[in-house]
Amino acid sequence: MNWMQDDDRPDPVNTTGDGYSPVANLAQMQQERAEIVRNVHDEIGGALTALHFDLAWLATQPVSPAIQARVERALETLREAIQATQSITALAPPAILSNGLQPALRHLAQSLGHRSGIKVAVTCTGSVQHTPPRIAGAAYRIALEALNNIGKHARCQQASIAASASAHEFRLRIEDDGVGFESAAPQRAGHFGLRSMRERAITVGGRLTIARRPGHGTCVSLTVPLQPCGTATAPGDHPG
Repeated sequence: MNWMQDDDRPDPVNTTGDGYSPVANLAQMQQERAEIVRNVHDEIGGALTALHFDLAWLATQPVSPAIQARVERALETLREAIQATQSITALAPPAILSNGLQPALRHLAQSLGHRSGIKVAVTCTGSVQHTPPRIAGAAYRIALEALNNIGKHARCQQASIAASASAHEFRLRIEDDGVGFESAAPQRAGHFGLRSMRERAITVGGRLTIARRPGHGTCVSLTVPLQPCGTATAPGDHPG
């Protein structure tokens, strides 16, 4: 079986004889979807966030118990709307990925270093720069969440990001030399972040593992099997 990388794929061709190209049409649909998602994030997401700030301020003011209860209910509804908006915006790759996954990961490492002083080494091997967009988006957000957890909880001096890609498999590994955490810790801090990482892995047919060694750091690993032409295996499917 011949395995093709993204840059080995043939140019879009007309398979119907009427000027219609399925590949080109799919690319246009993806671009339009990404534009819609960006508009949802910028317009609706921004308005919801601003409204949340106003309601949160109102909740601190001296008002009657009845009004206070209505404000709290409105805040809860608003939080659900913000969460739904974030779920929609997660469907599109971040704009930073327009230059590829490798520079995006390096940017994450530099950002954590500037914020916390933690040194983060980045290593990319194989065809990481040609990682399919859906996998690159999931990997980027998993790395972002993992680094956020490192900055907040790990109390470490160093961390590393290692990404590799072949015709058969994509791998991402984030490690730190911090305190690690007990198995029950996600229930107290970062629980939703860890769950979000696992869900992102599942959406691209991948598997996320988290190895915790209290006092010796944490390792987050993402593995995504690839089908021919570099696409991710859908959940429940297996590479042929």
